[in-house]
Amino acid sequence: MKKIFITLLLVFLFSSNAYSITLYKALNDTFRNNTKLNAERENIKASEEDINISEADYMPSLTLTGTKSFEDTNKLTNQNGGDTNIKDVNPLTSSIKLEQTLLDYSRDLSHEKNIVGLELAKAKLTKKEQDIIYSAIEVFTGLILAREKLEINRRNLNLLIRQVETD
Repeated sequence: MKKIFITLLLVFLFSSNAYSITLYKALNDTFRNNTKLNAERENIKASEEDINISEADYMPSLTLTGTKSFEDTNKLTNQNGGDTNIKDVNPLTSSIKLEQTLLDYSRDLSHEKNIVGLELAKAKLTKKEQDIIYSAIEVFTGLILAREKLEINRRNLNLLIRQVETD
């Protein structure tokens, strides 16, 4: 009697289909909300930025510098201690420097490494997507199997109850 009560309780608890979703919706939600997939997508973005940075090494660099100072020369004295008459000094210095590296094999290798890194990140994302979707399908089909087993056990329980009643 105790086993029948527990079985009926389990049947009642797990018989609700209010939260059921389709396989397509389950895969779609898994694909969008999975943190591992989102992390791999961010890795691709980081690899793309690495390529942009390595491409910037091919661009010329421009440096602008400037200084300005002011010296108050109204209170200058000569060696005898007398005042000197020199106008205030207001120097201004500026420079512009434009550089372009013509030959540098290390930046070519760095750029190629970043391109390979991007391809690797894309391959990792594809593999992770396949693994996650496979796991989601496996769980979803396992749930369907469990529901079918539950329905079979429910029918068997009803059959046993009817046999006990007729005996």
